[in-house]
Amino acid sequence: MGYEPMKQRHAIAGLGISAGTELKRGHGIPLILNLSARGTNARATIVEVGTGTAIQEKNLSLNKQLCPLLVEEKKEVENLFRFGRLEEAQSRIRGLGKVVYRHTLGPLGLRKLFEDGGYVVNIRCEGDALHIPLEIAFHNRFLFERNVLTMRGTNDPSGRTVPVRRALIIADPSGRYACSVHEGLLLHDFFRTIGLASTLIARPLRKEVLTDLISRYDIVHFSGHSTIDQGRTGWDIGRGIFPARDLLTGHRIPGFVFSSSCGSTLLMGLDFLRAGVMNCVCSRWRIPDVDLTPFILSLYHRVFQGSQIGLSFQKALEKRYRYGDVLPLVFILQGESEVRYEKSHTRREDQGVRAKVSERHDDLLQ
Repeated sequence: MGYEPMKQRHAIAGLGISAGTELKRGHGIPLILNLSARGTNARATIVEVGTGTAIQEKNLSLNKQLCPLLVEEKKEVENLFRFGRLEEAQSRIRGLGKVVYRHTLGPLGLRKLFEDGGYVVNIRCEGDALHIPLEIAFHNRFLFERNVLTMRGTNDPSGRTVPVRRALIIADPSGRYACSVHEGLLLHDFFRTIGLASTLIARPLRKEVLTDLISRYDIVHFSGHSTIDQGRTGWDIGRGIFPARDLLTGHRIPGFVFSSSCGSTLLMGLDFLRAGVMNCVCSRWRIPDVDLTPFILSLYHRVFQGSQIGLSFQKALEKRYRYGDVLPLVFILQGESEVRYEKSHTRREDQGVRAKVSERHDDLLQ
């Protein structure tokens, strides 16, 4: 969260959004887009797996003003979010998405993603392409409305099922954002209701304590503020910054990390993936301290009903968008879209986890 608390606007009327599809036309055909850019030169590799595997290599020439334009537009959208002008923000994002389509997916011949839909689109960006937002729009429709969309990392756990037994919720350790605490409380209750062991922390933490604690959980959900410290993006944990790369020092890596915090966390999410996390949800935009729990609980509910993470994310986002809730557009799923997370009742290798966590409580509250 990047701004002081504000009240959430009521649902936006008159968006003209039709009911979503269940990936029927493309039947979930995987499509991988690797896009790298340096200056005005860009190269794309498109891999489509259908009845066979089709691979295309294409070169693009980007306008040198494209990335600066996108950065400026992003700032404008963030200001609209800040002041609760959500209809205008949605319109600006749609316009920005048209620009992105005209310079990327259009020249690559990917119009079918909007006209037919039903694809599982995994995008991997390198270089300047990382600055190109994935809120891509064409014919008055966003890319996610008909397709599963994931920002892909370097690991490839395609189709893997990850057992989940314990969830850690870190709710506004900086002590500044009321909605972040509310989010943590509701999520804590949800996890306990579905049978997961859940720990909620809403006090300032020391970096070394969190580094040790985080490795004991399968899911980590952070709600609060993200910032950049010495060129590294990380969570504000009240007593310092926790950079994603610090996860590499842990002896065990969580499967899924949700960073419900300010924008500029795309690179942090990629650091989580490099550390071994299967999936990460991060924000590409700065957002105010508002109630995001309808989207977040919808996502986790679908995940633990057995749906793949990519489809769960897409349907939760689409549902909120149809109700006029624009703010979940700030989030993007990173990792591999086909991963499933399921509750596990088996004992962990570390049978002393509960005791060790209890021993840490005094440290956490110091």
